[in-house]
Amino acid sequence: MSAFLSKEGTKMQYIAGISDELMTRIGPELWTLDWERMSRPGNIEMQFELNCDYKNNLAMYSSFQNYFRTQQPKALIIWGKHDAFFSVKEAPCYKRDLPDAELHILDGGHKALATNFDEVLALVSGFMTRIVLRSHVE
Repeated sequence: MSAFLSKEGTKMQYIAGISDELMTRIGPELWTLDWERMSRPGNIEMQFELNCDYKNNLAMYSSFQNYFRTQQPKALIIWGKHDAFFSVKEAPCYKRDLPDAELHILDGGHKALATNFDEVLALVSGFMTRIVLRSHVE
């Protein structure tokens, strides 16, 4: 776990699992700036504690799912099909509790915003526009 909390681990979160073509879309300034901010005094320790506490997040999944089922919030799910940390097979699972959620699988990695910026921007912008338009109609 602590391997992720290093300069190389930060870089890996951007590039793991992606093709050479996608790699050309990611400037090294992204992971460099990310690492600079993460490596500030006390931050690595805080991130380590947060990662060690992930089991409490998992324990709350049933509460999240219940909220999704009962409240049906509007949802936009954007997933990189080459994500090395979360399987693309997990993405459709959200639709069990949120059948009206918009799900988009992109040709990207874990940091889909970095590999697919224009596409993500269009999806988020369109989603937000539809939400605002619906709220004015209702």
